[in-house]
Amino acid sequence: MALQLLGALPDIGRRYTHPRISGVRRLLMPRIRYHLYYVHDERGRVVIILSLWSSVRGRGPQLR
Repeated sequence: MALQLLGALPDIGRRYTHPRISGVRRLLMPRIRYHLYYVHDERGRVVIILSLWSSVRGRGPQLR
């Protein structure tokens, strides 16, 4: 479901500030309580998944 949503509306996630990676977004999947961290490459028309991370951990993932 989340991947279909990102395919149709890739900028739906909230912006997530990261010191080394620009354009990171985070999409909450409330039913499973996870965040999907991703980047939308508009030129290549592709969504790059960076991490799937539990929202109950209290901190974000170490993205590379």
